[in-house]
Amino acid sequence: MSNRNSPITIVKSIRSAILKIRHKLEYRLHTNCSYALHRLQGGSTRTRLLKYSAFNWQTRLPPTRSRLDRHAIFVAYHPGQVAPESSVSYLQSLVNCGFQITYIHNGPLEAALREPIEQFCTQIICRENIGQDFGAWKDWLLDGFQHHRFQEVEWLLLCNDSNFFLANHAQAFESKFTAALSDDAVDLIALNKNLEYTPHYQSYFTCYHRRIFFRPDFVKFWNQYRPLSNRYHAINKGEIQLTTQITRLARSKILYNWSDLYVELSRDAPKRSEFYSQLPKGCMYLSQHSPEHGLTDTAISKLELQRAFMILELHNPSHALALFFVKYCNSPFLKKDIVKHGCYSIAQITELLISINVKKDSRAWNEILNLLMLANNSSFINNPQQAHEQAIPIHGQRFRGHGPLLSDLGLAPDA
Repeated sequence: MSNRNSPITIVKSIRSAILKIRHKLEYRLHTNCSYALHRLQGGSTRTRLLKYSAFNWQTRLPPTRSRLDRHAIFVAYHPGQVAPESSVSYLQSLVNCGFQITYIHNGPLEAALREPIEQFCTQIICRENIGQDFGAWKDWLLDGFQHHRFQEVEWLLLCNDSNFFLANHAQAFESKFTAALSDDAVDLIALNKNLEYTPHYQSYFTCYHRRIFFRPDFVKFWNQYRPLSNRYHAINKGEIQLTTQITRLARSKILYNWSDLYVELSRDAPKRSEFYSQLPKGCMYLSQHSPEHGLTDTAISKLELQRAFMILELHNPSHALALFFVKYCNSPFLKKDIVKHGCYSIAQITELLISINVKKDSRAWNEILNLLMLANNSSFINNPQQAHEQAIPIHGQRFRGHGPLLSDLGLAPDA
């Protein structure tokens, strides 16, 4: 009997499955009860926006390059400290693309801490942290519709601080984003689209034309959305339903997509060592099946490239392709959770920063690595409940596709 099918292994698997169900139920119960209590105490869009109104800030002179017809709702959370340099660079790029920015902080923010971002924002709103990012978007959108705040807006951007913004690639992003904003045939602009399980646009950057955000069903969606502080609820009832109910058939432009990346990699033809070293940790097994494995470090072949994409494209692109998008498509976006979720190692991120000329010991370098080194997936081994709440796979994230894909590709299932 193989070790995988031994009685001890089976018992451990059953116990693990039971614990997952328990953690899921406890998390759902806790977040639902917390929201119910909030509602019983009179909580609403208005009370959440007024909770810390004494900390709000507004200017009469918007940044010079910003325009009335472009509005961004940027949601952040950095209690007790100034906004990271990454976020400041992000805001500056949005202004360069013509956006007036409402910066929503989920909690109070002292005047001294908001000073670095004031030059890029038209207003800073401090709200009660109910429902996290989706809750903040809901509150400001509904308040804006009620007070006719978006009447002159053509493009409405919803974004947050869940990505590092690499200033070295800011100019390339601005050029790409501005071109999309000027395309009359586009109704929706997104950074990525996740095709895993249920295709959906990833909410950390979605930009809607008024042809979408003034539709009755768009407003109805936000009216009906319950702002639970639950990650899975935000994905399933937020990201996924927003796509399936509202934007599924929208004429969209995805700024960083699979096909563009494939074109860049085919053209650059990186060496095998370079290509395979940028794969997620859970996909490194592919290097062992290279036809020339162990021989000279020549350029990767198109067949190898296509085989890798057959697996990678089945997973969340902001995790599966994070390093590739930065290096080959000049994307400035790098998810802050990619080490914590077991996707990449600190060594891989360090090598990426070197390759795009982020100066060692610069503020950007230290900011990125210091945050990433706070925890990895193994840091949660003794706290599986917290791991579940943050969707962290304790034993690492697997990038193997679904069903018999690996064996169909000639790869050992247990590789």
